[in-house]
Order: sequence, then C-alpha cells, then structure tokens
Amino acid sequence: MMESYRVMLTYIKSAVTRNYSEKCLNSIMDFVSRSASKNFGLLQEFYQTTLKTLKEAKNERLWFKTNLKLCKIWFDMGEYGRMNKVWNSINHAKSQMVVMIRRKQGSQSSHANIIP
Repeated sequence: MMESYRVMLTYIKSAVTRNYSEKCLNSIMDFVSRSASKNFGLLQEFYQTTLKTLKEAKNERLWFKTNLKLCKIWFDMGEYGRMNKVWNSINHAKSQMVVMIRRKQGSQSSHANIIP
C-alpha cells in the first residue's frame, strides 16, 4: 500500500493542481486515519511520507494543514507526546515563515528607498 501511495505522491509535485492534490490527499488521509487508528506505525509512516513530499513540493499550506490534522489525531488518541512533537514542528515552521516574511518586507522597503 505504501509503495503505491509513494508513486501517487510523485504526481503532486507537477502533474496536478494544488487544489486537486489537496482534495485527494485529504480524502486519503481521512480514510487512513480512520482505518489505522490503532496502528501507530502505519499512521506515522503515512504522515511522514506525505509531509516529506509536501515539503519537497514547497506546498507550505498543505504541509501545515496536514501537520494540524496529524496533531489532532494524536490528541484524540491521547498520544500527547507525539502531539507535542508535531505541534513544536508547526511552531518552528511558523517562526521561520515570519522571519522570511520580515526579511522580504525589509528588502522591499530598502529597494523602495533607492528608487527616486
């Protein structure tokens, strides 16, 4: 199953739109989350594979949503240690995005000062 899923994930990077890939992934993740609710190994592998692909595809929005979904799954299962790990990952990514946005805004304002 995981091998077929990995093949499908390759299409996210270029062959389909982000909206279509998000709809498909959400459906698949919902199904797997319900089916493998007590199989922590499968859930972990499934979400790690998905998150790695989303990061490589630079799909930050779906990466963030997927992490939130995983965080909720761990919370609902009472797996607070796992949930905390995911939550820390989300916070770290958020902090990096804020820094990147501020740098971009700073460079834009410095360029604006150069132009007469």
